[in-house]
Amino acid sequence: MALPSGLYSSLERLLAPARNTSGAMNMSSFLSHETGQAVNRFLIGFISRDHPNGLHYRIVRRKPLENILDGEFDDTSSEGLFYIDDGNSFGDVLFYGNELSLFIFDTLLFALINHLSNSLILSGVLTWAFTTILAELRCDFGKKNLAKKTLIDERFLI
Repeated sequence: MALPSGLYSSLERLLAPARNTSGAMNMSSFLSHETGQAVNRFLIGFISRDHPNGLHYRIVRRKPLENILDGEFDDTSSEGLFYIDDGNSFGDVLFYGNELSLFIFDTLLFALINHLSNSLILSGVLTWAFTTILAELRCDFGKKNLAKKTLIDERFLI
């Protein structure tokens, strides 16, 4: 995604009341209802292509050189570009493909506990408990991180 430069200036204008005198973002005022609603209306207008400031975008496929170098080379000063996602990049942020790493972690944890306690049953129970707690923490922190970065209330996440 390559966004037009006018989008940044418009967002900065909307977020100006939430900044303090040193230029740092004041999160309590940023998360206020008015600022959130203004940013929401602005982004809805941009995505639905009826923005009053004339901010436009095109949906295009990435060129082969852009795929190889993993970059965007088109001029986006007047119009933004949304690149078609073939469904592969969304899964990159999830735990897909990490099954082997998680299995090796579980195996090493089991071996360590077994070495320290000399009890297979205790090793299995403690490994299961630790893995369950770790998975729950990963889920909770992942939801909080996603809610924080997307400004979506955590209750709406599945």
